[in-house]
Amino acid sequence: MSAMQWILLGVLGAILLCVWFARRLRRQKILVLELLGKRPNGAFGLDLVLMSGGELHRGTIYVILSALEDAGLVISWGEDGRRKYRLVAGATQ
Repeated sequence: MSAMQWILLGVLGAILLCVWFARRLRRQKILVLELLGKRPNGAFGLDLVLMSGGELHRGTIYVILSALEDAGLVISWGEDGRRKYRLVAGATQ
């Protein structure tokens, strides 16, 4: 293979990896919304990790919750020295 073909192969691989990560993150966001829908009084981030059955991890749950909060789908407040999260009214539609 020529150098140009190797470069193109690397670029294609990077694009495919970005698409895979974007789809995975989207699935995780949907899962968080579904889990919060089951907890109308809200849930702590670690509760969501445990409820997910291994689909969510400690390292990503707060990034996802922050993105959902920035999008106006989730609100949070302090309780017992931790952050608790719940859906914004109408976020399930």
